[in-house]
Amino acid sequence: MGSVGKLVVALALFQALADAWPDDLERRATVLRDTTVTADAFSQSDHHTVRFFDPATKTLARRTIRVGDKGSLLRVPRLDAVPSSNSAAGMVMREAMLLRQFGKAYPVGEDEIRRFFSETRKSELTALFERTFVEPVTRNGLDVNLLRQGSLFTHQGKRIVPARARATARPASSRATSSSSSRAASSTRSRAARSSGSSTSPSAASATPRRPPSRPRRCSSSPDRCTSASRSRAFAASRTRERQELHDSVAIVEHPAGGRRLYYMVTIVSNVLRRNSASVHMELATRLQKLLESLHQAPPAADR
Repeated sequence: MGSVGKLVVALALFQALADAWPDDLERRATVLRDTTVTADAFSQSDHHTVRFFDPATKTLARRTIRVGDKGSLLRVPRLDAVPSSNSAAGMVMREAMLLRQFGKAYPVGEDEIRRFFSETRKSELTALFERTFVEPVTRNGLDVNLLRQGSLFTHQGKRIVPARARATARPASSRATSSSSSRAASSTRSRAARSSGSSTSPSAASATPRRPPSRPRRCSSSPDRCTSASRSRAFAASRTRERQELHDSVAIVEHPAGGRRLYYMVTIVSNVLRRNSASVHMELATRLQKLLESLHQAPPAADR
């Protein structure tokens, strides 16, 4: 499961597709399926691992994304949203900006991509970033003061495209681009790597969790200091206590997976300090699942 900020990235990508081909769903699907994305500096660097399958040896391995790795535009957002890969998110953000810039001329070759990002002025790239990732938020009924992805997810990406705003993630609702784009984004996120506490609950093992969480932190005496997970760990190591660790989560659960005997949505904003929040959320998910099972028991076999 990924962060709420990565949902903004998915929204931007599908909005750019919809704007380029407003009346051609098949063309959008073709672009997603047939466009090959090659990892470059936008993907560097990230500690999250993703799955790589070698068809020659029929082996599956997990590792970080490296420069030169290739994947379809349809697959990369799944790596962005499911295992919360910042590297994949950086590549999706690059592609969304290129879609916004080139429109129907997208996709463009790697040489043109390098030329564009190296020769375009930083101020223009920042403006393109905001058109790509800020405007779709307001166009889809969300408040950018409550939900905003303010910069690239990777260190190298931030160097290429400077940002003028910080990310925010607070409870919000929207109508999300279009029904087709919403279904596509939901399908992307539903391929769960089960990396959040709510999706690793033993009682929900046969369920399909959807929708990922976000975790903004503040843990220093200076509120501007601790703004990321890595900095949070650094300040914790220096014996600075966390003041706040908000975990904004939205989950849609199908139980059993594909059966929908139970089909429910949970939203939660938690503030778990000095404990493993994944364990706390797993316990909460287990109790909630058992409660709903007791309230909505399966009918006897004779009545099915």
